[in-house]
Amino acid sequence: MSTGAFLGDRETRACAIEEASAIVATGAIFHEAFGENAGRWGLPTNLAALLGTLAEFRNARRDGEAAAFVAGAMEAIPSGADVRSVVDKFMAWVLSPASDGFGIMPADVDGAGYLIRRATNLVMQYHAAGRPAADEWRGLRSAAAKHFMRSRSLSPDESRSPGEAAAFAVASLADYYRSACTDAGDLESFLVHASDVRNLLAPGREAFEDEFEDVLARKLAEIIRDLNGGSTT
Repeated sequence: MSTGAFLGDRETRACAIEEASAIVATGAIFHEAFGENAGRWGLPTNLAALLGTLAEFRNARRDGEAAAFVAGAMEAIPSGADVRSVVDKFMAWVLSPASDGFGIMPADVDGAGYLIRRATNLVMQYHAAGRPAADEWRGLRSAAAKHFMRSRSLSPDESRSPGEAAAFAVASLADYYRSACTDAGDLESFLVHASDVRNLLAPGREAFEDEFEDVLARKLAEIIRDLNGGSTT
């Protein structure tokens, strides 16, 4: 996108915000509809789908707030800004342990730490030097599936362990990057299962779900601000 976000045009941004709010009002699957309109809005497909996914989280837990969330998130993106790296930075942060900021995934969850570290390295390679080879994502996907099955076999009952949720999150992440970041369903699956990891570890599950959603929204806005020197013009 040589002209940057919203095709470098403030009127395009205003139209995108209006159309995104209208999509929310229809009750459509936000992440799919946003991804389909990304080109007209002048946004990367993966960023538009991420905005749609977070709007779905907000809508499910706080009815009536999704439209305001989408408008605020889009208004935080300066017209003409280069936002191609936003999603990669966001994904790496979700995988990072809390000691590196306010990461969502712990450094090690039921022995799944090696999967999380491997996933983080691949995401950063994607961001810094282009797309890692497909076989690297395929290998990560296979390792995550094996860890999931191993964790499931060790479960004393039908309850889900944090390690299983972490493995499922990493598998979804690998599928997302294998699709060249075009499958919004894999993006949503990654965030849902990353949320499950913390929900399973947290003593107050419902309260942490709310915190998780707030943290995601704040972090996305922070990344966009940092990339553009705090400008929202």
